[in-house]
Amino acid sequence: MEKRDYLYEYLVYFWKKKWLIVGIPLAAALLAYGLSIVSSSGYEGSAKFYTSEMISDYLTDPELLQKEYGGKYDDKVQVDVLGQYKVEFSVSGEEKASVEKVLNEASAEYFQSLEDEAEIIKSGTEEKRARNQELLETAEKSYEVMSERLQNDSENLDSEQMAIMSDAIAKLDKQIGLYTDTVLGTEKDLNFYEEPDILSQTVSKEDSNSKANALVGFIMGLFLTLLGLMLAKYLQEARKARIDD
Repeated sequence: MEKRDYLYEYLVYFWKKKWLIVGIPLAAALLAYGLSIVSSSGYEGSAKFYTSEMISDYLTDPELLQKEYGGKYDDKVQVDVLGQYKVEFSVSGEEKASVEKVLNEASAEYFQSLEDEAEIIKSGTEEKRARNQELLETAEKSYEVMSERLQNDSENLDSEQMAIMSDAIAKLDKQIGLYTDTVLGTEKDLNFYEEPDILSQTVSKEDSNSKANALVGFIMGLFLTLLGLMLAKYLQEARKARIDD
């Protein structure tokens, strides 16, 4: 009696039914995706901010932000710090208009705080630059005057006076270097300072996990299709065997 290759027979059988194996899982995935979209009745809004460098911790502290904005908007606003210099506001609700209203108000208020803080930082840096620029100019004038006097009146100065003036000139030279470095540093800070920005702000249908549900639907459809085909093959073989007997 010839030995049957059941694996080969099943592979051939499945190949003949390949359209069912592909079609049914795809139909199940599309059905799951569609039902997920239809069943999603709510809306969710999201606003992402680039905070830049801040002085006040409360503008980047998730607990403080949640306490302030969550309390102000009846816990409709969820605040998350996504990483360095990135903050996200999230709002969800059944009506799109109400979600947009809360998100717009909270976002505008927070962004205004970021801009106010940025202005304080820039103003403080500019004041520091101007103050050191003034000190630099004064030190340079004093250095020029004292150097010229030391050079021109050296014959009229005794050794103690010359030592005092030389020491004063050396100190002025050091101060000029420090003031110059500070002025250049503050100018660099101002030139490279990045303003706060709203990276994105959107309101859309609430995420219904449609993609995940579609994947689950496909897998379940494939499993049930293969199971059904195996059962059909088994029944077919059983009927054939009964007829042969």
